[in-house]
Amino acid sequence: MNVPVPLPLRDVFAATFGRLLKPFTLFVWGASWIASVLAGPFGTYAAMSFGMRVIYWGILVSLGVVLGFATYAMTIHLLKSERRRIFPIVAAAIMTVAYAPLVIALRTGFSSAAEGLDVNGLAITVNVFVVTAAVFLFRQVLHKAPLTSPFETSETSEIEQSTEVEPVPRLMRRLSDDVKGHILRLSANNHHVDVVTVNGTAVLRMRLTDAIDEMEPIKGLCVHRSHWVTHSAIARIERMSAHKTCVHLINGDEIPASRKYRDNLVEAGLIEDTET
Repeated sequence: MNVPVPLPLRDVFAATFGRLLKPFTLFVWGASWIASVLAGPFGTYAAMSFGMRVIYWGILVSLGVVLGFATYAMTIHLLKSERRRIFPIVAAAIMTVAYAPLVIALRTGFSSAAEGLDVNGLAITVNVFVVTAAVFLFRQVLHKAPLTSPFETSETSEIEQSTEVEPVPRLMRRLSDDVKGHILRLSANNHHVDVVTVNGTAVLRMRLTDAIDEMEPIKGLCVHRSHWVTHSAIARIERMSAHKTCVHLINGDEIPASRKYRDNLVEAGLIEDTET
């Protein structure tokens, strides 16, 4: 019987933060900043000048986005799924512990120059919890499926698909205990196969095709005659030139994708077919 093995936290973070600078995230980031500056919520409109609000909300929104991504990754790692009903509460609790002290410190720092700015630690903590719980709950209700980040709403389930528990492939049985872990790629090495996991590399005497067969039911694809990668290990794909493509993995490895196997990336929806 296969025993589910959760991905290490570092892989969850790598997959999540790999989407931090996507266009939609940047748009929401900027829109939230502008809206906060113009609306001046929580008493900042009356207490601060326009310039002060630009600085104050720029710092808070930026911290909120980064910590929101970190909170999302941490909560996914703890609960293994965003579909859990307690996900918004757990995420909001983690976010509050990390974010509320920063908000209190920032408001305290600005209070000397912003007359009338209220610095009430309890009120700030409650506000942070309520707002962040509402954000996570809104995403969960709106999409009914996990999204790629706390602030991204245009794509679904890629991060959670890579972070939920997964069955153990037969190939895992060949690995030593110190190397066993989420398998990222298989690479042919003469008459051997390099099995690269999040914990290291194992060299097995076997054919690449046989190693790929033993990866069932883990999803993956050949990107080169000598390289097979798991879907969840792909961080991004970079088109270097008309004839050269590079697959970047979440552990930092860069794998060449040959022209012959480019159709595999297209069929998997990882790149667009620019030759049609």
